[in-house]
Amino acid sequence: MKHCLLAIVSATLLYITPLAGAAERPSVATIQKSIETSEFWIDVRTPQEYDEGHLSHSINIPLNKITSGIDKIIPDKNTPIHLYCRSGNRSELAMKELLKLGYTNVHNEGSYQNLLKQGLK
Repeated sequence: MKHCLLAIVSATLLYITPLAGAAERPSVATIQKSIETSEFWIDVRTPQEYDEGHLSHSINIPLNKITSGIDKIIPDKNTPIHLYCRSGNRSELAMKELLKLGYTNVHNEGSYQNLLKQGLK
């Protein structure tokens, strides 16, 4: 099942870059870690902010793109999703949008800087 999911998610890498507007696609290792832990960390800041620093195991989907095709990236609506941004405001808005779409396990983790202070890298 995990290998099948890896193939599906890897195939969406071509989709993620235009979705996020980021210059860099998430690595296969990042996607693999998300699959192995059965959870996703999503940075909802702009691609420019993401490029300035982000959690190593996160993917970038800006707030204004969060509802566009998320079901292709994370089809299981019970998958744990952890959202963060600069202050926690955009991740709160993203969480509300994902809940409206039927995602059930969405968490606003707050600000990137606070996550770094907690030891996440």
